[in-house]
Amino acid sequence: MTIRQLSVLLENKIGHLNQILSVLARNHINIIALTVANSSDYSIMRAIAFDPEKALTVLRADHFTVRVRELFILRY
Repeated sequence: MTIRQLSVLLENKIGHLNQILSVLARNHINIIALTVANSSDYSIMRAIAFDPEKALTVLRADHFTVRVRELFILRY
């Protein structure tokens, strides 16, 4: 089984994550899971969304650096 994960590059500035989440909310894109890994200069937000292709389109239209990749889920 595979799922599609969004990866978004974030500057470490106040409100930048909120900007991304606002774009997704305005476009009625729900997030299932979200994690943020940061360093001193930037962060990477990784998210699983109900409609990753739509999320990719709307975030790129708003000039965010984003990509989608497939993750393989192992079931035991």
